[in-house]
Amino acid sequence: MDPVFGSGSNFWNLLATREGSDGTSVDDDALLAPNHYYNGILASSAFSPPFNDYLVVNGNSGAAPNTAYFPQIHNFSTVGGSYSIEWLAGNVTASTSITDSMGSAALGRVYDTFLSSGTTYYLGLRPAAGNTSNYALDLHSATPGAYQGRPSAVADSGNVPPGQPALIHYATTADPSQFDGIVVLNNNGGSGSYTLYRDTQAPSGTISIDGGAAVTYSTTLSLALSATNPTPGDPVFDMAFSVNGGPYGAFQPYSTSATIAVPGGSGKKTVSVEFRNGAGGVGAAASDSIRYQAPPTVTSVSPNGGPIGGGDTVTLKGTDFTGATAVKFGATTATGYTVVSGTKITATTPAHSAGTINVTVTTPAGKSPTSQANRYTYESAPTVTAVSPNGGPTGGGKTVTITGTNFTAATAVDFGGAAASGYTVVNATKITAKTPAHSAGTVNVVVTTPAGKSPTSQANRYTYEGAPTATSVSPNTGPTGGGQTVTITGTNFTGATAVKFGATAASSYTVVSATKITAKTPAHSAGTVNAVVVTAAGKSPTSQANRYTFQ
Repeated sequence: MDPVFGSGSNFWNLLATREGSDGTSVDDDALLAPNHYYNGILASSAFSPPFNDYLVVNGNSGAAPNTAYFPQIHNFSTVGGSYSIEWLAGNVTASTSITDSMGSAALGRVYDTFLSSGTTYYLGLRPAAGNTSNYALDLHSATPGAYQGRPSAVADSGNVPPGQPALIHYATTADPSQFDGIVVLNNNGGSGSYTLYRDTQAPSGTISIDGGAAVTYSTTLSLALSATNPTPGDPVFDMAFSVNGGPYGAFQPYSTSATIAVPGGSGKKTVSVEFRNGAGGVGAAASDSIRYQAPPTVTSVSPNGGPIGGGDTVTLKGTDFTGATAVKFGATTATGYTVVSGTKITATTPAHSAGTINVTVTTPAGKSPTSQANRYTYESAPTVTAVSPNGGPTGGGKTVTITGTNFTAATAVDFGGAAASGYTVVNATKITAKTPAHSAGTVNVVVTTPAGKSPTSQANRYTYEGAPTATSVSPNTGPTGGGQTVTITGTNFTGATAVKFGATAASSYTVVSATKITAKTPAHSAGTVNAVVVTAAGKSPTSQANRYTFQ
C-alpha cells in the first residue's frame, strides 16, 4: 500500500486513472480487488470521459491492511485505447491551508484531514494564476468504509473549469472525529500550483455606499468594503453583490473598494454583499442603502401661454423636483419659483420675446428633457379691430364676428363685462361669438388670452338697443300712388334695417337720429295701415300713434 513514502499505512492512498490519454473518448472504468483473482470488489469508479476515475484506500489506524491491492481497468468498447494510471501513497495532512502543485502528467493528489464530529467544514481549492488544470475536489469520510470509489465521495465540487475555485462543504453530524480523505483530481492534464484551504468559519464585513451619503444623483455607486475571516491563514477571497434584494451576482475577487450600477427610478437603493473565504465559507450579508434621485421631468405647464412681459404664475407638474436649483423659460430664468413637492413647482414667468419655448427644471441630478408637454407660448396681448355687426338686441343671442390679432388660446370674450354666451376661435385673427343679454347702451367687446386683455377703442364697440317704437307719423294720410315724404318719430331708430307701411316697404328712408326717420310712402291700396320701423332689436309695436291712411 505504500511503495514510495513508506508511510502509506497511516494515510489515505489513491489510485487514479485518466481516460482517453491517446485522444480517444473510450470509457474506461476502474475497480480494486484484494487479490489477483479479482474474485471480490473492494471499490469501483465509473465516470465518463474526459473526467478521471479514482479509488481510495484508508490506511489510518489499520482501517485497511498494509498489503498489495490489485486494480483492474474495464473498457466497454471494441475500439480500445490507451489510458494513464497513477498510485499515490498519501503522506500529507491538511489543516488550515496547504500549497501544492501538479504537473501535466499528474492525475491527482490525496490528503488526510482530521474532521471533528458535529462540525461543518468548508474545503476550497484555489488555483494560482496561470494554472491550466480542470480540477475536481472530493471529500471521503472514513465512516462509509476503508475502500471507496469516486461515486462514494460525501462531497464533490464537480469538474471545475481552469482558473476557477473548486469548493465543497460537509457537515460531519454523527461521524466520529477521525481522519478523512481529500482528493484533488487533475482531469485534463493541465499544470500549475494551488492552495487547499480548510475552515469551519465564515468571514464577516461591512459595506458603505458613497461615503455614507444620504442621497445620490448617479446610478453608479461607490462602495467602501471591509471584511475579515476569523481563521488565521484563511483569507477573505471573494465577494458577491445583490441590489434591492435581487439575486447575488457572480463572486469576484475581494477588494476594499468597488463600483456597482443600480437601476434607475427615484427611491431607496440597497446593496448587499456576501464575503467568501478561501475554503468557500460565506458569511452573513452586509447591507447599506442610499436614496437615488433621478433627473427631473416636466409633464405639464399650466397655463401654457402668457404675455411677453412675464409676471404670470404657472404650475409645473412632473417628477423628481426635490432640490430644484433652477427653473427656466427657454434660456431665461424664472423670476421666482417654489418647490411645492417632488411633483409640483409654481413659478413666475420672466419677460421673453414672443414664441413657443420649453420650460425646464434643473436639480443636482440634471436637467429635465424637452418635449411637447413642457412648452409655453409667449404672446402679445390681443387686439380687437372690428365687431360685425356692431349692434343688436338687449336680449342677446346674436352671432357677431370679431376680428383682430393674437386670438390664439383665447380664454374669454365679454361684452361690457358680460361673458359671451359662446365663442369659437376661428384663427389668430378671427372669433365668432354669441352676444349675451345686456342692458341697452354701447359696450366694449374684449378678448382675453393668457397674454392679457384687448384694449378698448372705437373699433371694439357694440351697441345694445331696445326694440324701436313709432310714436307719430306726420302727415298721417296720403295718396294711394305713394311718393309722399313723411316723418316718423319715436325711439331706438339707430341701425334701422327697414321701414314698412303695412306689409309694404317704404320706397326709401333716412335715419335722421335715434328718434327720427324720414320715409317715402310706397304705392298701396286705400285704407289705414301701421308704419313700422325694424332694427336689429326688433319691430316697433302697432298702435293708434303710428297709423297712416292711404286714400
